[in-house]
Formats: sequence, C-alpha cells, structure tokens
Amino acid sequence: MLVVLFKYRTGLASIPSQLNTDFNGNIYVGYRRDWYQVKDNKTPFGKQRHFGQMAVSAGGFVGIGTTFISPWTTNYKITDEYSGFILSKGLCLMLGLKSVTAGVSVGWDNLVDRDSHVWVYQFKPWYGITFSININ
Repeated sequence: MLVVLFKYRTGLASIPSQLNTDFNGNIYVGYRRDWYQVKDNKTPFGKQRHFGQMAVSAGGFVGIGTTFISPWTTNYKITDEYSGFILSKGLCLMLGLKSVTAGVSVGWDNLVDRDSHVWVYQFKPWYGITFSININ
C-alpha cells in the first residue's frame, strides 16, 4: 500500500499552484533492490548483533482518492463545492530503511463524476511525496 502524503499541482492560467492533502490509497508495483548489513559488537555481556537495511525502489501505482471540487477548479462552470472521487496513476522513486519507504512521485488524476469534463486538473500532472510500509 502506497500513500501520497501530499500532491503539488502546478498553477494554471487562472488558478495558482496548490498543495493538496486529500485522502488517497494506491497499490504499488515495481522493482526494489535491498542492501543488508550485519554488524557484531562485543560488549562486557557478550556479543550484540545489529542489522541494517537500505533499499531503492522504482515503479508505478494506481489507486483511488478524493479531491476538492469548486467553482475555481472548474473555471466557474459549477457553483457546488464538494469532495470528488478520483482515480490516480503514476510513477515513483523511493528510498527505504528497514520496512519504511519514502520517495517522490509524479502522477495524473482522473475525476470520476458528473463534473469530470470541466475539472481543470483532469489528466494534468502533479508531483508528490510518497510513504509506504513494506509488509512482506
């Protein structure tokens, strides 16, 4: 499971840049390379073993989420304000320590409701920070 902590949407002609933290959940598929280190330290009480792990991962994701829909994100074609349902897809590059992984991503959202034809961010790229916990 991959979560995009926030999405940065670049400004458009009539709308300034935005930073969104709306809900999203994604399934990630990619390549991961892990490096392990085992270190033994001698102590007065015997040996202590320390384990280290680092990883690099690159891949793609798909998922669902919500986004704020309003008059200014539809070029004033609607008057309602609500949280719209979106399908997300994108690519990311992540670094991991033990089971926690964080990285950067680029993605595209697709609004899936009646106002998809007027939403200004439909299929426009966004940039984000990702977070994931390795559960294998």
